[in-house]
Order: sequence, then C-alpha cells, then structure tokens
Amino acid sequence: MSVFAFGGCSVLGDVDKGAWSSGEVRKAAEDVAFTLGDEPRLPGDAAAGYASLIEAGVVEAGAGQGPSYAVSVERVGSGHDYEVSAGGADSAVCLRVTGTESSGGGVFVPGADGGSGDSIARYDLSATVDGPC
Repeated sequence: MSVFAFGGCSVLGDVDKGAWSSGEVRKAAEDVAFTLGDEPRLPGDAAAGYASLIEAGVVEAGAGQGPSYAVSVERVGSGHDYEVSAGGADSAVCLRVTGTESSGGGVFVPGADGGSGDSIARYDLSATVDGPC
C-alpha cells in the first residue's frame, strides 16, 4: 500500500510542474527584483525596456516550478512597470523597476575613426513587486 501512496505523490508532483501557482510567480518575481541590483546595467531597450532581462530571470528563478515557455513579461505603459505572469497562475504581479545613473561610470564606446568616442551611462536598478499593474 505504501508503494502506491509514494507513486501517487510522485505523479502529483509532476503534474504541479506543468503549471505555475500565483505564489511561485510572486516568489520568482521577488527573486528577480532582488538580483536586478547586483550590478550596474546598460539602459533598457526603448520599446521593451528590461522585459527580456526580467523574463530570463523569472525563468531561472522559477526553474522546476512550471514550464519556462509559460512565462510572460509585458511592459505596461511607457515607464518601467512589468506585468509578470505564467501559465496556471491565477493572477499576475507587477514588477516596478527604478534606476539611477551609476556612480561607477559608464561604458566607453570608441568612435568610428578610432579616436574620440562616447560613454554610455550604466544604471543601478532597484525593483519592487506588487499586485497587478
């Protein structure tokens, strides 16, 4: 009888990995919010902002929680609010990113003529996770 109970639990564990829970999405988003401040970053893409960076972080932080293809990160508006959701979760969370120019300086980009160049600012990021955006 105990063999069947173990087998049943094992199957239920595998079924759970086919979908995300709301708690798993929130936990993965909170992990990403924490790690965004690890190092200065280049500015986000004008259209998508930091969406791809956040999505990759949620997939990594949520490894084993649910299928990675089910993760979705959408920029909301023109600021840096991102709706994070995943297949199976009842609700999405909002990850809000703020950035300040890094005191550590930028990245030097040499000019095309090999002489003069320019510097691209890097930003220290911080983020919070709230309910829906």
